[in-house]
Amino acid sequence: MARRQAREAAMMLVFEWSSGGTGRRETIEGMMDGYALTEDDKSYALEILDGITEHYEDIDEKIRKYAKGWRIERMPKVDLSILRVAVFELLFRKDIPVGVSANEAVEMAKNFSGGKSPPFINGVLGTLIRDLDLE
Repeated sequence: MARRQAREAAMMLVFEWSSGGTGRRETIEGMMDGYALTEDDKSYALEILDGITEHYEDIDEKIRKYAKGWRIERMPKVDLSILRVAVFELLFRKDIPVGVSANEAVEMAKNFSGGKSPPFINGVLGTLIRDLDLE
């Protein structure tokens, strides 16, 4: 099953959550209309959000460690949201190949963020994957 749309929806939910939003139900329902999300996509996106909100301290610790020269507070929220989704998958979803999580994150950066974001995200995730021997 292709999960690209579910990951994109999850990234948007994480973005909203990290911006102080509270409209999970309304947000995901609106995405289902505009994004043509299936029930499986919706379920996976909410699973990612729940996992990130439960483990965000561990996830953000990894991002801090591997985003050399960047403080989380100064990162563009879109990039941070993409990284949180990918790092969650890398650390807590052993059923997803690491290459898939990293590649999907880079593709999201190409679609939703600035020109310097894809190589930045690729570098952070690549270093994390090598250091943690996730391959």
